[in-house]
Amino acid sequence: MHHSEDSMKIAKEVISKYLQTNSTHAYGKMCETKHKLTIHIRSGDTVRGGYSKRGDFQPGSVHWKYAPVPTSFYGEVLKKQLEKSSCTSITRMLVVSQDVKNPTTEFFLKLQNIGHDITFRIGKKIAGDLHALTCSSEVAIAYGSFWNAFALRDSTRLHIFTDSCIQRNKFFPSSSIFYTFFEGEGKEYIKGTKIWKNTAYQRHLVDKYYKITKCS
Repeated sequence: MHHSEDSMKIAKEVISKYLQTNSTHAYGKMCETKHKLTIHIRSGDTVRGGYSKRGDFQPGSVHWKYAPVPTSFYGEVLKKQLEKSSCTSITRMLVVSQDVKNPTTEFFLKLQNIGHDITFRIGKKIAGDLHALTCSSEVAIAYGSFWNAFALRDSTRLHIFTDSCIQRNKFFPSSSIFYTFFEGEGKEYIKGTKIWKNTAYQRHLVDKYYKITKCS
């Protein structure tokens, strides 16, 4: 183990103890209901905007560095979980988002119509979101550093999207699973969302179907 990895491990242990997060608790509160899969969808400062009276989408001021991850990534994580559970739906599935403005949220809202048992935490207090995410056994995460706050338990496995498997962040927990575009078919997405402005075209790219695969 390299010195930097040693430092990260020690820091994680200290922070976990300070925040009262361990095998049974998250942020001082017991993990009573353990969700099978939790989907974290970034919204807020990433997807500000709305439609005009004419029906045109008008983007607001957004964080230019953080394009939402493709909806297809979340779909691939869900598919793998369904295959693993050998059933037609996942129980105790949770979707966490600040609001419903990210197009990916609409995808999961529609899944309710075909029998998926999904609970939504939308626009709730951040402390509750952190507790729910930290208590989950599997979490598909959005871009950003927020994952650090709910990756304090070794029992939580993170599912992470990356534009390239070569660029995987070594500071993610060792149990993390990385995903990317199959055979580079996401070139349009990568080019079109490099500077994120939340335009109608960019939102289309986020919600467009792409074949996603695990990194080896």
